Amino acid sequence: MPPSTFCIPTINKIGRGCLVDVVNLMKDYGYQQVLIVTDPFLMKSGLIEKIIRVFLHNKIKSHLFTDAKLVSSL
Repeated sequence: MPPSTFCIPTINKIGRGCLVDVVNLMKDYGYQQVLIVTDPFLMKSGLIEKIIRVFLHNKIKSHLFTDAKLVSSL
């Protein structure tokens, strides 16, 4: 198989209230699914469940990866 290119546009939203902006952007682009990448600490905090509920309320399906780890360079 010949090499191919896969481009993912990067949009970062940071700060209080940014989840509303994210949901609106996803609706504007017609996206119906989201991949949430987080670490065990944030998962235990309950924050991720709140985020997932917002997506579900807006008919956006969430996929969850909860084992992200910080890797330091040598």
